[in-house]
Amino acid sequence: MVAALSIASVSPGKAATGKAYFEGKTVTYVVATGPGGGNDFYGRLNSRHMQKFLPGSKFVVRNMPGAGHIIGTNFIYHAKPNGLTMGTVKEGMPCR
Repeated sequence: MVAALSIASVSPGKAATGKAYFEGKTVTYVVATGPGGGNDFYGRLNSRHMQKFLPGSKFVVRNMPGAGHIIGTNFIYHAKPNGLTMGTVKEGMPCR
């Protein structure tokens, strides 16, 4: 019983989840095409919609055209897996 209480007292607090996680953070939304066009439009529409429902966050759209969407896809793939980099790539493009 004493061991269980001591373990519980040193365990880390619960991490922020959902809306609280994005509070005060900047999210990079990658669009794997140049500015203008359908993919850019939908990427900006998605980021505007998500920012509306995640108050306190800031979404920055970053266009990364080139190599048939591979440059943008690689940028998303190699980003830290913390949820602060997301984006729109060509359908069928393998990504984690």
